[in-house]
Amino acid sequence: MEYNIEQINNDIQHLISQCDLYNNLKTELKNAGFTDEELEQINDELQYFDACIITGDLTSIPEYNQNFAKELNEQLEKIIPIQEETTYNSLESAYLQKYQVDNEIIISNPINSKEEVITFKEPIIFGKVTNPKNLDDAHYTLKEDYPDSYGFIDKAKNWFKINTRKNKAEFVHSSGTLIKVDKEGNVTIHIKGNLKQIIDGDYTLQIKGNMDFIVNGEMYQSTSGNMKQNIGGKHILQAASGDFTIAPIISHN
Repeated sequence: MEYNIEQINNDIQHLISQCDLYNNLKTELKNAGFTDEELEQINDELQYFDACIITGDLTSIPEYNQNFAKELNEQLEKIIPIQEETTYNSLESAYLQKYQVDNEIIISNPINSKEEVITFKEPIIFGKVTNPKNLDDAHYTLKEDYPDSYGFIDKAKNWFKINTRKNKAEFVHSSGTLIKVDKEGNVTIHIKGNLKQIIDGDYTLQIKGNMDFIVNGEMYQSTSGNMKQNIGGKHILQAASGDFTIAPIISHN
């Protein structure tokens, strides 16, 4: 027997349209304390209800052959337990995640708990002609401005964190080496070890403001070609012990 597939589809879509389990479930979850942001995070799981299962007897619809309706219902009976188990597990996971975040506990990652908050102090420096901006201390805790803070930390205690309310970001290595950016675009880069830069091509550095270049140890500078300095103002050289210039020719105008 041939079936009117288009009519069958229309009838099924009509039955499905009578179910509003997706929105009803969202309402229930909101009543249970879920925020819109939290519901968005589990939206894929909630969409499971958009394909609402038909459990009624389809034999009452005239266009259906009873054998077809019986076979369809048998297939649905096989699907329902699978869908119920999948949906239950998804919602159970969502509830558990919400409980963990609300109570500031990550069961699999205790370094984000109240007992331990990792912090690296902002290095404070003072310039001679510059005024560097000191940013907030780097610390890993999502308690700050939750739920507008999010991030990730691994078992070695390397992390990144974004605060969308204050519009700032930070990446921190477990050694304390870090990069931070605040809402104004100010940046702190703190390197706990050494820094090596190797540039095979050209290197252009343009500073539109002032610059402090402070070396606490010794400094050596080597240039294989010519070196030219163009100074628009005074050139003041202050040496604590002596000033030595060695060259085949020394000219002064």
